[in-house]
Amino acid sequence: VTCVKHLKSNKIGRARFLPMDRIQPYGSKKLPSGAIGWLSDIVKYDAKHGMVMRYVFGSTAVVEDIDIAKRIGKNNRVRMVTLDGDLVEASGAVTGGFYKKRSSHKADIGRYMKDIAKLENENVRIEEELLRMNRDMERLAEKEKKTKSTTLEKDRVNIAEKLEKLRSSRREAYEKKLSVQQDVGRLSIQKAKIEAQFENFKTQLEGEDGKKLNDMKEELGDYLKLSVTTLKQKEREHATEIQEIGAVNMKAIDDFGSFKDEFDEFKSKVDKIIEEKKSIEDTINKIEEKRLSAFMNTLTGISKNFKEIYKELCGGEADLELENPNSLDSGLMIKASPGGKKLLHMDSMSGGEKTLTAFAFLFAIQKHKPAPFYVLDEADAALDKRNTQMIVNLLKKQAKYAQFVVISHNDTLVREADRIYGITMDAGESKIMAIELPPNN
Repeated sequence: VTCVKHLKSNKIGRARFLPMDRIQPYGSKKLPSGAIGWLSDIVKYDAKHGMVMRYVFGSTAVVEDIDIAKRIGKNNRVRMVTLDGDLVEASGAVTGGFYKKRSSHKADIGRYMKDIAKLENENVRIEEELLRMNRDMERLAEKEKKTKSTTLEKDRVNIAEKLEKLRSSRREAYEKKLSVQQDVGRLSIQKAKIEAQFENFKTQLEGEDGKKLNDMKEELGDYLKLSVTTLKQKEREHATEIQEIGAVNMKAIDDFGSFKDEFDEFKSKVDKIIEEKKSIEDTINKIEEKRLSAFMNTLTGISKNFKEIYKELCGGEADLELENPNSLDSGLMIKASPGGKKLLHMDSMSGGEKTLTAFAFLFAIQKHKPAPFYVLDEADAALDKRNTQMIVNLLKKQAKYAQFVVISHNDTLVREADRIYGITMDAGESKIMAIELPPNN
């Protein structure tokens, strides 16, 4: 779209633009008898434009002249072009005539070359703009990922706090439930005793009414015969018996109902808390599953890259392992066998071997999740010239995708840089010198 606008604004002319990443060439066809060949196989072009050239010229056959084209066209529906530039369409339409000499086009060619140069510069600018936009998109994606990660962590902390509060409430409710159950049990026993006493008194009253009435009549007859002193003695005996029986607590039934309602209310609360706890635990489990999946995918990708890069650097084998495979908080172990040596841990390696291993690990992470910019501060200090050259080769390969700023005193590394910045002291003042090195050093 930008190129079309450029053509319009400069009134250069019209052009057709093809998307190189989406076009598909036509399927291969049999070359008609009498044709010289397919135009896409005859014209010269850069290999990177092969898909476009096969798309544009892949179905056009080259013939010697218009007569041969006419003869071939009788039995074949194919697009043809003659050596003189005449064009015969598959439909039979013919485009041709007289063509000016090449020398008459010099002025046009000069103008077109200038236009091409302008378009190439514009194309470079557009590619740089696309590269910048891609970097901005990657940076925004990384920022969005970090924001999501922070939000998930906050949610996890909030859920953990809420779960702890629910557990505390559950403990309090459970303790109160036990207390209520004890009260209910005690009241149930008391109620049973009261009911038993009541039934006993009722039975005694119903079964012994007649007997007691007769006895009372007899006693009354006897009392009439007794003296006042004897009657008072009997009265005291009966009063003692009544006190021993005790009063009947009729309020116990009402108390039992009240305690039962309170018990049912607490039981409902406990059931609700248990249900909420299960929901929270399910949410936590889902979050942990997603966290584990993301972590293991990242570890698998980095481990694969680490093996490939380490083999390229040291010609040996290397692997990444978790100290505890069942825990995401586990430490990470790096095992490597540099240059055909036995398998070693990082603690058993020399300084140079550790540095090469660290470089391999760094670039494994960079390959999995690339960053646009890296700063290395004397990372090659422990390396000899041979190992430094291997690091230089790796840096130059990775520099196609990211920018590296390397602080180093190693001339092997400095010689391979694209640009050098030096710090020098002049009359007590630090000065910076920049040197742009040629591509071939």
